[in-house]
Amino acid sequence: NRCSQTIVGDSGTIQLPIGVAFDPDGATSLQVNGRGSFTANGGPIPLTITVTHGAATRTLTVSGTGQITFTDVQ
Repeated sequence: NRCSQTIVGDSGTIQLPIGVAFDPDGATSLQVNGRGSFTANGGPIPLTITVTHGAATRTLTVSGTGQITFTDVQ
């Protein structure tokens, strides 16, 4: 379980500020296999993650190849 391991080069946990919410479309985590392909545990690929703060919304999309794109929706 990689969630309980810390390896050199890992970043710390990022706490979201109060008022920031996100919806990971049912996914609980992302996995990357040895060939660099992404899968989402409990969610679809491409995975869409919606982050909101007040009236601002940002949508992040993770593709099966690991490309992450985002758009701002207001």
